[in-house]
Amino acid sequence: MKRSIYIFATDPNYARAWQALSIGVTAAAMGSAVTFVFAFEALVALAHENYGRPSTPFEAEALRLAEAINAPSCDAMMRDARALGARLVACETVVRLSGLDGDALVAAKVLDAVHSLPQIWREAADAQVFNF
Repeated sequence: MKRSIYIFATDPNYARAWQALSIGVTAAAMGSAVTFVFAFEALVALAHENYGRPSTPFEAEALRLAEAINAPSCDAMMRDARALGARLVACETVVRLSGLDGDALVAAKVLDAVHSLPQIWREAADAQVFNF
């Protein structure tokens, strides 16, 4: 079996989100088990459907260029990654520190699960880890 991939996402902005999602969807397409762990600003942006939106003029131009060359959008890569089995999770403490309700996020299918940090730590122990 392919090595598991854990992608920790804390930055909600376009450039970092695009990198995280492009690595995640590529790994999922190649048969790896992919888990995105969302935290803080990235988690809040995901909850409000703003994850991967440009926050600087540079990012706005990068988005424009991506659209011009038909590069996938962050939303499309997120849908594709999930369709390929990628999971979206968050730490229960970080959910609360971010002012969010974990049960509501799971019920709304924003996240697949909310876990304790020890559970995330155990699951990610042998995985390849990326931080964005």
